Amino acid sequence: MRRVIAAVAAILLAVIGAVLLTRYVQNADERALAGLEATEVLVVSEVIPEGTPAESAASLVSLQTLPVSAVVPGALTDLEDVAGQVTTTVLQPGEQLLPSRFVDPASLEEPTRIDVPEGFQEVTIQLEAQRVLGGTLRAGDRVGIILSATVEDTAAGTSADVTSNVLDQVLVTRVALTEQTTTEDGERAPQSLYVTFAVNTPQAETIVFGMEHASVWLTLQPEGPLEGTSEVVTPEVIVR
Repeated sequence: MRRVIAAVAAILLAVIGAVLLTRYVQNADERALAGLEATEVLVVSEVIPEGTPAESAASLVSLQTLPVSAVVPGALTDLEDVAGQVTTTVLQPGEQLLPSRFVDPASLEEPTRIDVPEGFQEVTIQLEAQRVLGGTLRAGDRVGIILSATVEDTAAGTSADVTSNVLDQVLVTRVALTEQTTTEDGERAPQSLYVTFAVNTPQAETIVFGMEHASVWLTLQPEGPLEGTSEVVTPEVIVR
């Protein structure tokens, strides 16, 4: 019986201690604010994912009283000030909510298609995702096109495997996922994409030839000159 009473007493003491500690912390906050001008601001209380609408963030923030000297200029006090907007990045607990962290969702949308330059034509090819930068290619990107094929020398009766970067800075005007298909075994087929380019006539011919007679890979290219010099790669070049 004494052990039970002792255990209950220990639990009560722990609870009382926790309550006293909480009150002490609260009083410490009040003492810290004493004599200082204070104001209320919205502070992130739980992680807010990128792209979260302001209306959905209400349960993830709280109104806290802080010294004016600790408040970031422009910090929000009401989510109504950013109504209809979404977060531009992930917001972490403890951050003061700023209007610069919100933006009109329309401004985040990437173009699904861009205009074709005058004098150019369009050609579309279908490639598996790994040949299109894992499917991350976007309209407006510029790419290099690499062809890899087996070239037959009918006169000599020989053949050679070759790979070459045949085109540079080709403008992508549209990228679209193909419809997901299922194999006869019920498994999903690898995802592929339709990629459309703005090209001149020789470029269009090179791309179509590559799709008909070779394997095609795309590389994302930056503006400006590229490092290295292109050459036709053969097994002999690889092992030399």
